[in-house]
Amino acid sequence: MVRHACVCVIVILVSAPTVFGADVPTLQSPVNDYGNILSISEEQELKSALLSQEKQTSNQIVILTIPSLDGDNLEMYANMVFNTWKLGTAKNDNGVLILYAVKEDKIRIEVGQGLEGSIPDAIASQIIRKEMRPKFTEQDYAGGFSAAIIAITKAAKGEYEVDGSGGGGISIIWLFVAIGLIVVIFTIVYAVAGMDGVVMLLYILTAVARRGGGGGGGYGGSGGRGSGGGASG
Repeated sequence: MVRHACVCVIVILVSAPTVFGADVPTLQSPVNDYGNILSISEEQELKSALLSQEKQTSNQIVILTIPSLDGDNLEMYANMVFNTWKLGTAKNDNGVLILYAVKEDKIRIEVGQGLEGSIPDAIASQIIRKEMRPKFTEQDYAGGFSAAIIAITKAAKGEYEVDGSGGGGISIIWLFVAIGLIVVIFTIVYAVAGMDGVVMLLYILTAVARRGGGGGGGYGGSGGRGSGGGASG
C-alpha cells in the first residue's frame, strides 16, 4: 500500500511540469513570434533570410519567441520543441532552433545531431553572448536574430571565428551533474517504490519528451532525429 502511494506521489511530482508548463506552439513558418517582439516587416525580413539559407544549404533554422516559460526549464523546453517540430531533414538531422523567452529574458540555441560537429555547445554559447545578447540588451531583437542567422550559417560551413572563451567546459560539468542527478533520482525511486516506480518514472519521462502542442501550419520539419545539444544565455 505504501509502495503504491509512493508511486502516485512520483507520478504527480514528475508530471507536474507537463500539466502546468508552457505548451509547444504550432510551427507556422521559420519565424514564430508568439512573444510579439518583432514588427511585421522585421518578421518578413527574417523569414526571407531563413528561407534563402535553407534553400541554399538545406539546414532548417527556426526562430521561436514565447511570452514566458511558465516555470519550465529552458533547456528541457527547447529540446521538447525541437523534437516535436522535427526540425531538419530525416537524412541530415540539420535543424537549429533559436528560442527566446521574453519574460525570463533567456535565449537558447538548440542544434540537431547532424550539425553538432559544426556548431558545438561552445560555438552556440559564443553566438548568444557575442552576436545576440548585445543586440537584445538594446531591444534590437530583429538585429540579434539576424546576427545569429549569419553566425550559424557561417559555423555550419566551418567559417565562424571562435574566440576560445566559449563555455565548453561548463557544458561538460553540467553533463556530469545531470548524469549524477539522474542516477540519484532513479536510486531513490527504486529504494522507495521498487521496479514499479522505476517503470512508471521511465514512462512519464518518455511522455514528457514526446509532449506536443498544436499541429498543422504551412511549414514544418522533414523529420530530424532530435537535438544533439545547444547552449543558453
